[in-house]
Amino acid sequence: MYIIYWIFLITFLVVAISAYLMYKGKFKRNIIGGYRTTRAMKNDRNWYYANKLSGKFTLIISIIIVIFYSIILILKYLNCFNINK
Repeated sequence: MYIIYWIFLITFLVVAISAYLMYKGKFKRNIIGGYRTTRAMKNDRNWYYANKLSGKFTLIISIIIVIFYSIILILKYLNCFNINK
């Protein structure tokens, strides 16, 4: 029953780690990962700027989602949602 919450939590943890790596400039210009637009792919300066900016926003959002899902998992584990009554 809790498996879907764990899947979401793990997914957003991976997104947060990827966003952190984007923000720190660890992704080199490629066609697979990172913020890929025509303008960002033109040169390395654009690539690193776009990835830093998008990585920052993605990291913030994914941390908020991870905190939210963690709270839900804790509350569900403590059986705070008595929906079946």
